[in-house]
Amino acid sequence: LRTKAERLCVWHAPGLASVCANFGCYYRRINKNNLALSYLQQSLELLEDLPGISAQADTHLNLSTVLSLLGRHEEGLSHARSALRLLQQEIFGREQKGRWNSLRNEDQIARIACYAVAHHNIGAEQQYLKMHAESLASYNKGMAVATQYLGPKHGITIKVRNAIIAAKRNVHGTTRGQMRENGRPLRLPPPGLRPSDVRAQQAELAVLDEEPDIKVYLKEQFKKYAMHG
Repeated sequence: LRTKAERLCVWHAPGLASVCANFGCYYRRINKNNLALSYLQQSLELLEDLPGISAQADTHLNLSTVLSLLGRHEEGLSHARSALRLLQQEIFGREQKGRWNSLRNEDQIARIACYAVAHHNIGAEQQYLKMHAESLASYNKGMAVATQYLGPKHGITIKVRNAIIAAKRNVHGTTRGQMRENGRPLRLPPPGLRPSDVRAQQAELAVLDEEPDIKVYLKEQFKKYAMHG
């Protein structure tokens, strides 16, 4: 199946990038992380030559998770930061303004969920690298975004909240085993799923009666924090 899919997409770079990303996510789910890394790297190489940055951001986030699981935390941190920069461009960049404004509210919220995940993954890698103050700051940024747009009972919000608790305990002598359990980076769903699938872990979906002013809120966050991870 893999060979057939690759052969069918060989002359279609976007399709091949998607195939590689999906196989990368598949191998990650069955704990074949070296194979997952190889496919995700191939996907990213193809995506860097294509227009659009959403898929690049998602692939960087998946790479940050796989590299973390392989114990390569500095590289994982680098990819998480790359994802954050791309998501900032996607949301704030003038070149992306038309596309962003054309998205449905639920799709914008899905991208904001990825933005929260990026902050979480940065915090997790910083935690592994014993950058404790930086880790807490990153988690808090992710928590602010997740709480505002996903709600307090969403799976990502709960995960980030638990990571903050674990990070604080780690400063006071939490064991490495506890850190490994609580600081594990979040994974994105495989590319190709609906944006709303980012919310699949939630315990209860917050109902939004009005479209939130996402740009205004995030600009306030930019003023409050140095957004460099």
